[in-house]
Amino acid sequence: MANGFKVTNNISKEINLVVIDTYTTEVIPTQYLYEQSLQLITSSTSQRFISPKGGQELFEFPAVHTDKNGTELPYSFIIAVAETLAPVCVQTVSLSEVQTLDGFTITDEQVTYINKVFDFIQNIAAFPTSDLAVDFATVLKAGTDADIAAFFAASKGYTDVKIDDVMLAQSYYDALPYGWVNGKNAKFYLYSKDYKNNTDTDEPIGHIEITNDWSVPITVTPDPVKFKISLTTYDDSKTIPLEFKDGTFWDSIQKDIPLVALKGSFIVPSQFTMDNSRTDIEPYVIGNMNGYDVFGLNEKAPHDQDGDGGFLDVFEVHNFKEGLDLALYFVGIGTAIAFFVGVYYGIKYVKNKFRSDDTIETQKKAKEVKEAIQASVEKILKKVVRQVEQNDYLGDVNEIQGAAKTLAINKRLRVARTNLQDAANSLTDSITALGSNHVDAGMQNILDALTPIQTRLANGSLEDISGLIDLNTSDLLQQYNTRINARKIAVVDRMSNEQKKAFKEAQDAYDEVMEVERFIEEQLVELSEGNDAEELEGHIEHEEVIVPRGGE
Repeated sequence: MANGFKVTNNISKEINLVVIDTYTTEVIPTQYLYEQSLQLITSSTSQRFISPKGGQELFEFPAVHTDKNGTELPYSFIIAVAETLAPVCVQTVSLSEVQTLDGFTITDEQVTYINKVFDFIQNIAAFPTSDLAVDFATVLKAGTDADIAAFFAASKGYTDVKIDDVMLAQSYYDALPYGWVNGKNAKFYLYSKDYKNNTDTDEPIGHIEITNDWSVPITVTPDPVKFKISLTTYDDSKTIPLEFKDGTFWDSIQKDIPLVALKGSFIVPSQFTMDNSRTDIEPYVIGNMNGYDVFGLNEKAPHDQDGDGGFLDVFEVHNFKEGLDLALYFVGIGTAIAFFVGVYYGIKYVKNKFRSDDTIETQKKAKEVKEAIQASVEKILKKVVRQVEQNDYLGDVNEIQGAAKTLAINKRLRVARTNLQDAANSLTDSITALGSNHVDAGMQNILDALTPIQTRLANGSLEDISGLIDLNTSDLLQQYNTRINARKIAVVDRMSNEQKKAFKEAQDAYDEVMEVERFIEEQLVELSEGNDAEELEGHIEHEEVIVPRGGE
């Protein structure tokens, strides 16, 4: 169609679509798709979006783009959700196709597919030490196109994912802040054990707030009047505006040493907590604020000064530093993997543009791309992740994945120690609550058996704790608990109300801690085997990125 191209929206959900023209004048670009120049195209009827369920609009081709050498470039159109600008697909049109192209039809299948791509990115970020993430990093570092295709073909739940679409979704998260809130206002409450001598990790030190008028169409450059990102610190009650670039929230993009550099990523809170109820993949921010390590979750405000609903509901407070170190490892690994994706895509772009796979000139250009992207990523890492001074994330990512995995396992072993100690103590309390006159030989034998377990838990190394788990100590404690309850039933008519109350309290404590312990032990098995990443059909919930307005 010489005068333009049609876009038909056959999506069955209430999802309006827009067309974004993306381009760059750089001869050898190091930023792609959403990170390049963007402009929304208005249809021939002045409509900005295409309605769902059969809506169709005609769009004129923009003026032909050229790079700085004057070379004419093909068109690259991102078909995106109007409410968040999240991509559904990218359509490349060569100049030779302009006269004959009729248009594009967008379907439910494409929405399902791109949600799977976003799911993959979130899964890698939330479980960066899993076999899925380790294998992905490995194949990106040294693999060929065929190796990468084979990786996806063998990855359960992601067999049809393409690396180019991973780059598309990753560039969206890096370039635009909309993806971190998914079409609704949000607050990320910030925690830091050592922030300005603050040691009360159960209370937030401040929050990042993102607000917008979501009832009106958004723009490729956030409207500073409608879309606002701010940081409020509680120690001085100050609020400052923040900027967003490279997937990171900054107090100033221009500063060599920013006061605020908090990078967005994804996490499963239950990886760091004694509470196993928060098993969804959620966005979080982490990095540097005024020289301190800071972690932030998008959640409701704490209910009171004791932190109920805040940090204590998210992390096991005594292991804050360890949890923070692990989260910093995670974001560093995630950034490194995104770097490898960018380098792969950049080299492919150079080869396609210069039409050669093996000439010296093309190889030289590919090297320039890698070095430029690496310099940019290293600069961001140094501002966000303090560990980068000791760890070469871009050079030794597999080794760092191993170190993070060890840290994650050891953290869970320490939590398991606490859980098993509490469970054993609760059983002792249950027997005590029966009353001395009701403790028969069987109950005394249980008390005698619990003593060495409690001693080993209190004094043993992590290997000892691991050994106790391998010996199915949880199952043994449950057997003891069953026998204790049977004894209670036999003597309940002779127990006082106070004894019954004490017994119930001890049993409630036991049941609560053992529920968490079973969850922790499942995580330990998954971590050890590299199976902690969740496939699409797994129990981990992912909020769909492509959703109707107001949808969850």
